[in-house]
Amino acid sequence: MNTQQTGGSGERFRRSQAPNPVPSSVRVPQARTVEQLLAAHASEIARAVPRHLNADRLLRIATVAIRQTPELLECTPHSLLAAVIQCAILGLEPGVLGHAYLVPFHNRQSGTKDVVFVSGYRGLIDLAYRSGRVSSVIARTVRETDSFSLELGSDGDRITHRPALRGTPGKPIGYYAVLSLKDAPPRVVYMTLEEVDAWRRRYSKAPDRGPWVDAFDQMAWKTVVRQVLRWAPLTVELARALSHDERPLTLEEVSLAGEAVEATAEAPTAPALDAPPAPAPQSGHSQEDASERGGIFDALS
Repeated sequence: MNTQQTGGSGERFRRSQAPNPVPSSVRVPQARTVEQLLAAHASEIARAVPRHLNADRLLRIATVAIRQTPELLECTPHSLLAAVIQCAILGLEPGVLGHAYLVPFHNRQSGTKDVVFVSGYRGLIDLAYRSGRVSSVIARTVRETDSFSLELGSDGDRITHRPALRGTPGKPIGYYAVLSLKDAPPRVVYMTLEEVDAWRRRYSKAPDRGPWVDAFDQMAWKTVVRQVLRWAPLTVELARALSHDERPLTLEEVSLAGEAVEATAEAPTAPALDAPPAPAPQSGHSQEDASERGGIFDALS
């Protein structure tokens, strides 16, 4: 099957018991090594980690991820620590598995080089599953040699995707995600390659570096997954991941995130609230149709 989920065809576009891990008023000292920085705050990070994730493992993975991108060590320690704590609070491991990424960028507002937390498509899917109401979320690539059709309906969306099984795989022309809920009809979101690239340029703090360059397909899948999750139960963790995605975080923000996640974990289970249905984007729309569907780039921004 030619719609593989393994890699780089975007060559052109290239809780815990004690939340509030690090108050924003605390000054993070400069550390000569990443090990010193993380070790100095290991206890705070450990308190932020949810039960399913081992704190020592997260620290090791974060250290490896930082070593693989030495430019992260040139960033402000506050932003680096905040991004790692964000990973801890959400229970997402940064690195090559595609759950989350730590990406350096130049902050024009502050004149500093900061770290942004970037969720991956696997991370968003993992957070969606935690609601207990999601059966599956898949993301795939549509190539110019594939046969693809999409039908939208009030009783669920339907796709037919037949990849070309012979010859050289065609260039990617679009991406889609399918959300299947246990108590609702399936929903599909499709975006053209041009729509994904416009999203990248408009919303990403690091559109020309990091995963948008090294793993374009995975970030494209994340973009359509992000859109289709409008119909998923919105848990606190998923809401935090979406609202804090691809922007610099302060220690105060991640502390508040930890408090909210823990409060939700301790509160009685309440019915999940689904986002109101909205038309999924698809290729070949006129300008009028694009206007009617409310602007895909304004959704969940």
